Amino acid sequence: MPVYKDNKTNTWRAVFRYTEWTGEKRQTQKRGFVTQRAAKAWEREEMLKLQGACNVTFDSFVELYFESLGTKLKLNTINTKRHIFESKILPYFADKKINEIKATDIINWQNM
Repeated sequence: MPVYKDNKTNTWRAVFRYTEWTGEKRQTQKRGFVTQRAAKAWEREEMLKLQGACNVTFDSFVELYFESLGTKLKLNTINTKRHIFESKILPYFADKKINEIKATDIINWQNM
């Protein structure tokens, strides 16, 4: 998918087109990337999220989890869960892909 440079702000913008499960075509974009590589990485992560693949990063999976909690829990509960994830779990697992996390990784994390 295309990545564009905005010469006015000297940043990159990624545009991503996809088809929803209902068959409707949509387009999304994100602006403000410092590098072209970062814009393309965001685009790849978005593609993997929409495909429902197990090779997304743990960080992306946590984002999807919190998006789904928006209407189910109170704001204070969501903030508490977010704090626990950000302070205790994500520093260790953020860049690992879901399908690469093994039981030994979890045991090592618990023993830290």
